Amino acid sequence: MAPAAPPPARGPRLTRKPQDHSAALGCHLSFSLANVTRSSTVKLQVVSPARLLHSSCSLEKTLQCSCSFHGIPTPSVRWLMGGVPVGVNGPDSGLQVTSSITAPWANSTISLTGEPEIVTRLRCEGKNQHGIHASSIFLIPDKNSISSVFVKGLIQGIVYGAIASALLFLLLVLLAKPKPALLEEPETPMEYKAETSLVSVEV
Repeated sequence: MAPAAPPPARGPRLTRKPQDHSAALGCHLSFSLANVTRSSTVKLQVVSPARLLHSSCSLEKTLQCSCSFHGIPTPSVRWLMGGVPVGVNGPDSGLQVTSSITAPWANSTISLTGEPEIVTRLRCEGKNQHGIHASSIFLIPDKNSISSVFVKGLIQGIVYGAIASALLFLLLVLLAKPKPALLEEPETPMEYKAETSLVSVEV
């Protein structure tokens, strides 16, 4: 009985990483008994969805939040304030967004001048064709800001209520004012002219 053939030798296993995308991989085979040599080179294709690797916020004179994404292809980054997209590289209602891309990295920073008047959700979103990754930050105003907004709304309500009450009062006065009675012209009595005849009597 012939001895069993040894199993084919296996080379080292390659673990692909995102940074290996587009790298050249060479394979060289040599059969010494048959004096045959084969070589081949392939380009690695590594698929990587958008992934948030870092996010932070700091508050000094302005509130600044940053997000860093990684992915292949390089993700696009956008910010949303209260569910509404914020313009890129330009002022937008006190917001300014600055983005930079160094493949396969995408970095973006948003600056907020002033404090939000109400609790608002700020969302940083990275996206490529293989997936979306996002992070949400809730901006909560301090108590003084909330109380000032309340007082402002209260004053506006009092002013608008006073105006509405004055208009309603004026309307009621106009409706309740009695209408002047129409004066009828008195009838002019007919003038009767009586003819008087003079009769002379001689004595």
